[in-house]
Amino acid sequence: MKSTAGLPRDDPAWRQKFARQRDEVRSSEGWGYLIAVGDSLIEQIPRALVAEVMPSVGKRFFNAGISGDSLPHVIWRVGQYELQRLKPIYVWILAGTNDIGHHRRTAEEIVALHEALWVEVERQAPQAKIIVNCLLPRVKSADHPYREIISAVNSQLRERCARVGHLFLDVHERFMDAEGGLRIDLMPDELHVNEAGYRVLLTELSKMLANITGVEIA
Repeated sequence: MKSTAGLPRDDPAWRQKFARQRDEVRSSEGWGYLIAVGDSLIEQIPRALVAEVMPSVGKRFFNAGISGDSLPHVIWRVGQYELQRLKPIYVWILAGTNDIGHHRRTAEEIVALHEALWVEVERQAPQAKIIVNCLLPRVKSADHPYREIISAVNSQLRERCARVGHLFLDVHERFMDAEGGLRIDLMPDELHVNEAGYRVLLTELSKMLANITGVEIA
C-alpha cells in the first residue's frame, strides 16, 4: 500500500489560497457549525445557495475546498488549519475524484487516504461529527472505467463509515439518469457540479442534518 501521508502542492497560487483559509481559521473563535473539506466540488459551492438552502447554517459555514486537490493535499491542509478554533459540529468531506482522474489511484488507495483524512479531522476537531460524501459520478458513458472505481470506492466508504460511526451521504443516484448515464443537467462538463446540482447536493445534506438533529435545517 502506498503512503497515506499528507503533502502540500508546489504551487504559489495554491499556497496563497491555503494561507488565506488558514489565516481565516486562526483569526476566528468558535463560530463553525459546518466545515466543508475537499477539492473544486467543495470550493465552488455558491455561498448564497448555502444561505438559501440551509439558512440556519449560513454564516457558520466554512469552505475549505481548493480546486485540483487530491486526498494527500487535503490531508496536509487539514493538519495545518487548527480547525479546533472553529469548534465545528460537523465536518463534511467531499474528496477523491482527482485521485482517480489525475493520479490513477486504485479504489483501495483512495479509501486508505480517506481513512487517513478522517484520522486527521478527528485529531483537529475531536468534537465534530464527520460526514463522508460519496464520490459523485463522472463522465456520461455508463461503461467508462471510472464508473467501476467510483462504485468500488463508494461501497468501501459506506462500509468503513458504518464500522467507525461516521455518516455516509450517498447522493450518487441523484446525479444519474434512468439509463445509468450522468445527468448532464446537473454536471454539464461531466465532472463539476452546476448550481442545480449543488441545490440537489445541499438539499440532501440538509435532510441528513435534519434527521440527526430532529430540527429542519432551513
